[in-house]
Amino acid sequence: MLVALVVAAVLIGLAALLADNTVLNLPHYKGSDNVPRTLFWTDIGLYVAYFLLAGAFLTIIYSVVSKYFKKY
Repeated sequence: MLVALVVAAVLIGLAALLADNTVLNLPHYKGSDNVPRTLFWTDIGLYVAYFLLAGAFLTIIYSVVSKYFKKY
């Protein structure tokens, strides 16, 4: 469980380093969600999702390749 918490902290930390909080230029948008803090946390969530998706794909590829080499 401790390993999972450390991995989650590293993923979130890396995502926070990559995240940007630049306000978007939306000429006709009148909503209240175009603020730096909201954009920053949204970026973090997206980057974490991208990391997890990439990890899932790499795990699938590793599983298929390792099964192939175990047959011979």
